[in-house]
Amino acid sequence: MDKLSKQELSESFCQFIISLLSDFEEYLSKSENVNIIEDKVGFRSYPLYLSDEEFMEMMGEIHTSIRKRLENKPSSNRILRKFSTVNTPYKQDQTII
Repeated sequence: MDKLSKQELSESFCQFIISLLSDFEEYLSKSENVNIIEDKVGFRSYPLYLSDEEFMEMMGEIHTSIRKRLENKPSSNRILRKFSTVNTPYKQDQTII
């Protein structure tokens, strides 16, 4: 991805977001009564002040945790879940809410 033009990167990101929207819409359409707590559905945004080193350490921890579970096989107590991330820098003068 590091060789993509701005336009190609924008198009790839849009496809990624559309995929997330599609997945979420499918989830919502499956039942009249959705329960995000019971279904373990969530979306969050955490603004964090991190050095490059702290950010890379955190991403390494996340990737290690994910890799540890990538080979899990389906079972009666497992469902397929989609875990997605997006990382973006804030403008230095942007207020964190």
